[in-house]
Amino acid sequence: GLVKRRAGGSSSGRAGATAIRRGVSVTPRVHGAIDPFTTSLAARRVTRYRVTRNGSADDDLMNSLLNVLIAAAMLSHQKAPAEPARPDKAHWGIVEQYAHGDRAIALAAIGPWTSKDLEAIKTSVDNLAKAARRCTTCEARVLFEALPLRAAVLLHGERDRAERMWRIARRDGQTECSTGAHAWASEQLLQFAQRQSGRGAFVPRFAASMSLHYRATLCFGLARGWADAGLKLSGKDASLFLARELADEALGVLGYVQPSGTEDRQGRLELARESFEQAVALDPSAREARMRLGRVQWRLGKMAAARASLEKTLGQGEDPVLFLTHLFLGRVLEDSQDLEGAVREYQAALDREPQIQTAAIALAHALTLRGNPAAAREVLARVLPFAGRRVGTEPYWNYPVGTPNGAEAELEKLRKESIK
Repeated sequence: GLVKRRAGGSSSGRAGATAIRRGVSVTPRVHGAIDPFTTSLAARRVTRYRVTRNGSADDDLMNSLLNVLIAAAMLSHQKAPAEPARPDKAHWGIVEQYAHGDRAIALAAIGPWTSKDLEAIKTSVDNLAKAARRCTTCEARVLFEALPLRAAVLLHGERDRAERMWRIARRDGQTECSTGAHAWASEQLLQFAQRQSGRGAFVPRFAASMSLHYRATLCFGLARGWADAGLKLSGKDASLFLARELADEALGVLGYVQPSGTEDRQGRLELARESFEQAVALDPSAREARMRLGRVQWRLGKMAAARASLEKTLGQGEDPVLFLTHLFLGRVLEDSQDLEGAVREYQAALDREPQIQTAAIALAHALTLRGNPAAAREVLARVLPFAGRRVGTEPYWNYPVGTPNGAEAELEKLRKESIK
């Protein structure tokens, strides 16, 4: 699999609590009280994040983690059943809770499941899938189609992301690219979800979102792996090509956070260029892919190709893509000794985002190169009052790796679509 599982995992008995919701009997498994992940999270969450009455928060991910804490506390005070359910029955019962919208309880209940437990679940699903392939209307096919696999993929993926973000918080924000049993389970079950009828675009959407999540948390290798896994399962998909090329671009520019060798970076940029070209060929209206293609072509020294790609992206919309297109085209023209054209493009970028320092500095630099330092000083004088008072974020700052917000928003859409 593309994920690296942490060795072992804490052992747990079958003690848990029986929760009944909409006629579904579930036997969640929890360690004696609340697991250390959930307990440690409490103080951090209460002191660092504001939660509103309707459940929204300044940070959606951390808000969901607080819900894990609440659910674990609820479950730990309930009486354990005398006879716990079988592992597969308990697992799918928890997944059903998640699919019915009982997110917090399900996230808490699934946490203690070990690699061995989840491997057993994967084996049982594999056996059922094999039996289902032999017929179209037999009992095995009906049972396989009824499995809430998409909800299971989302549940295990969310639990793993929550645990990783907790480890990142414990390391004072340093990146954490190790993954656990739940990431492995999410990847394995995704392969079976692809075989179900009525799956729609779930697989490419989920894989692309996971790729973007890992890229935003600086795990570029895992980001590439999820994009590749999605392409292998679902074939050609523009969003997956874009996700793969974003990972390759980040690897080519930044490496694995620490510097990579020049040859490796050059190769990654070439891979990014090929993927961007494939994405544009699949969807000529993919503006971000075309803009990023031009940027990668510039990094590879292909000035004419870069200029052509960026010019084709101009005149479409007023979003950050257009701002970045003007900014990047200005750099291409500047490096091509077309300072007049560079000033024009930098000015166009600044006109769209008057508070953005990147465009102002680039414009001032180009004006200085043209021999007009007085005009350069005027540009900087106009933008300096915005220092520390700018509204929103600067598109160029988020360009290399993005933010987790977009990935989480798409995963939240998929979760809501899976709720029964």
